[in-house]
Amino acid sequence: MQQSRPCCSKRVGETPECPYCKGFSIKHGKSVAQKQRYYCKQCSKTYLTLYTNKAYQPQTNKDITTHLKESNSIRSISRIIQINTKTIIRRIITIAQKIMRPPLLFGKTYEVDEQWTYISNKEQGTWIIYALCRETKKVADFVVGSNTKMNLSSIVNPLILSNPIKIYTDKLASYKTLIPKDIHSTKRGGTNHIERQNLANRTDLKRLCRRTICYSKSAALLTACLRIYFWS
Repeated sequence: MQQSRPCCSKRVGETPECPYCKGFSIKHGKSVAQKQRYYCKQCSKTYLTLYTNKAYQPQTNKDITTHLKESNSIRSISRIIQINTKTIIRRIITIAQKIMRPPLLFGKTYEVDEQWTYISNKEQGTWIIYALCRETKKVADFVVGSNTKMNLSSIVNPLILSNPIKIYTDKLASYKTLIPKDIHSTKRGGTNHIERQNLANRTDLKRLCRRTICYSKSAALLTACLRIYFWS
């Protein structure tokens, strides 16, 4: 006599696929508003098929990232996707915290430069110091802060450990004491690629645009926006 095997879950007729991983879903009770919830057996996430609050929709983070990289301000993003500005700011910081810095590539050529901006007002000037890989045109690392030797070394030292072919910089005096002479170059046109990236930064990020009323109110938010723009 065949015995029926116990089943820990029962599939319902027309269950939607998981919006996060497209996996198998089952019914998972009701929400406080008495809406049907679903549970994904693959990624273990619960979700609704219809959210009243737009901030909880699965594509919200992707929409925020897309608009942020297309020169939209915080208030502009809020008007487009109809979510409160404070929620937008919290989401930007949350998204940025999940983005990992890409690993450094060995034996490459890098360009290092500084880009000026300000936080809250122009008296609080700050610098975006970053390195660009010439072969891949990708940002290797960056730091937001004053244009000091400590901040410069936090970008340059990892590059030196990656055994680069050459590091191109401008003629800032601090670079001469940080980078060995055999791999350091300040020749004319050596930083053309990163200078072009500076223009792209000001074009694509509203808070870096010239002659605009948009600006960063904190270093944390500026760092989060740059992290999303460079590495997402």
